[in-house]
Amino acid sequence: MSSPASPDPAIHVGTAVDAAQHSTRLRVPVIWGVVFGLVQAVAPLGLWWIRPAAVYGLSLVLIAAIYIGFAV
Repeated sequence: MSSPASPDPAIHVGTAVDAAQHSTRLRVPVIWGVVFGLVQAVAPLGLWWIRPAAVYGLSLVLIAAIYIGFAV
């Protein structure tokens, strides 16, 4: 009979410290996402002379430009 396979040292087992580091690394992007979401939601109030639909359309174009910039 063969002996049971020993655990592979290359496989990383998560710990509480890893979970805390992951939480910290994830917190900053989530905060930035909330901030930019709020800015986008309030943008038509700040640009009161432009129709809200036009403001949201322009913000979508800017978001698309950012995605294209990351792709390049």
